[in-house]
Amino acid sequence: VWQLRMNWYAYRSVQLCNIMKAEFGDQASRVKCALGGQASSYTVSEWALSCDLARNELGGKCSKFVDALAIGPYFGYYLGAAAHAGTVNDWPNEPDGGMDKVFRELTGTDAAGNPVTPPLYTPSSETPKAGAIADAKQWIVDSKKLATAHGVSLIAYESGQHLITYQGGAVQKMFTEANRHPRMGAAMARHIEDWKAAGGELFVPYSY
Repeated sequence: VWQLRMNWYAYRSVQLCNIMKAEFGDQASRVKCALGGQASSYTVSEWALSCDLARNELGGKCSKFVDALAIGPYFGYYLGAAAHAGTVNDWPNEPDGGMDKVFRELTGTDAAGNPVTPPLYTPSSETPKAGAIADAKQWIVDSKKLATAHGVSLIAYESGQHLITYQGGAVQKMFTEANRHPRMGAAMARHIEDWKAAGGELFVPYSY
C-alpha cells in the first residue's frame, strides 16, 4: 500500500512540476521541483524517485523530471514516545530538571563533549547507540547517496529538534526548557554541520 501511495504521489508531483515549468516558459529554470521522501526510510524515498509503477507512462523515473529530494531529518522524536515514558517521565525529577539526560540522549556526549552511552540505549531498545543526532546524520548521508544516484540535489523541507510529547506535564516542560538551553544551540549547530558535510543544500529549520 505504501509503495502505491508513494508512486501515485510522485506521479502527480511530476505532472504538476511539468505544468508549472511549461507555464513559466523561457523562465522555467526558476522553478525547482522537489519530491518529498522520508529521512528515516531510504525505501520510501526510493519509491518516490524511481516510481516504478508510473515510469512507463511518464517516460522515465520520476527523478528525471524533478530537481531535488526533500527530507525532514529531525532528531530526538523517540524521546517522547510512549515506549520510553517509564524512563523519561523520571528525568524531570533530576536536580537539573532532566537537562543532562535529554542532551546525553540527543548528542551521545556529556556536558564536556565526552562520548557517553545515551540513557535510553540498551541492546534491545532499538534506540541509537550514539545518540539521536548521530542517527539523523546517517539518514542524511544515506539520503544524499540516493539523491546523487538519481541525479538530484538533497534539501531539507524541515529539520531541527523533535522534542514533543502528547502527555504534557513535567515532561513537556522539560522539553521546552531543553529548547532554550545553550546545549540545544550546540546540538543544532552540529546537526547543520552534519548536513553541510554530507552535501545537503537548502535547509529549513523549524520550531514547534
